[in-house]
Formats: sequence, structure tokens, C-alpha cells
Amino acid sequence: AALKIQRVWRGMQGRKRAVALLTQRYADLQAQLIGAVVKIQSVWRGFNLRRGGLDKLWAARAAEKAALREWAAPVIQRLYRGHRARCVARELRRKHRQTEDRMLGAAATEIGRLWRGYRARCQYPQRLQDWRGGTPGTGGTAGLVWPRK
Repeated sequence: AALKIQRVWRGMQGRKRAVALLTQRYADLQAQLIGAVVKIQSVWRGFNLRRGGLDKLWAARAAEKAALREWAAPVIQRLYRGHRARCVARELRRKHRQTEDRMLGAAATEIGRLWRGYRARCQYPQRLQDWRGGTPGTGGTAGLVWPRK
């Protein structure tokens, strides 16, 4: 029985090795075939270009470049003009904002100045009375410093 088991085992191992060897040979042949196909294609393309295909290729590339320029020039011009218009508009907004801020600042200063003058004129008789000592004509020294509010 041991001999039968050994024989079956060795047969199975041999078949595994044969399959592995065939798979490796197939992969090597396939790699060689791909290399040969690439070589044939490169030789054919070189021959075809030398036979006159090079002029056709250059003409096709020149036509593509010309078409690209015709398409791209207006696009580039449009984008640049939009960019410049946005820059000019941004500068105008900035200048307008600065002018507006200056005008608002000057107006606020003028309003404050007028308000302080009005308040001082309204409070002058009372402060004068406080400074003189409380009653008109006494000449007292109470409250020589004007109170702040």
C-alpha cells in the first residue's frame, strides 16, 4: 500500500511541475511575441515615415497648431479683457470708497464740532454761574475747573 501511495504522490507532483514548466514557457513565448510585434510595428512606421509619411505628419501637426491658434486667440483676448475690466472696476470701487470715507469722516467731524459748540453755548450761563461762586456778582472761586461730562 505504501508503494501505491508513493506512486500516486509522485505522479501528482510530476504533473504539477509539468504544468508549471509549460506555463513558464508559454509566458516566455508570449513576451518574445510581444517584443517581435513591437519591433515589426516600429520598423514599419519608420519605413512609412521615410517613404513620405513624415511630410504628411508635419502638415497635419501644422494644421492642428493653426486651428488651435485660431481658436485660442479670441479666447485669450476675451479672458484678458475681462481681467483688465475687473482690475479697473476694483480700482474705481477702491477710490470711490476712499472718497466716500473721507467725506463721511469730514461730515462726522463737522457735526461733532457743531454739536459741541451748541452744547457749550447752552451750558455757558450755568457754568459761568458755578465758576463765580453760585450767585451772579459774588466773584467766588468755587469750581474753577469746568466739570467734564
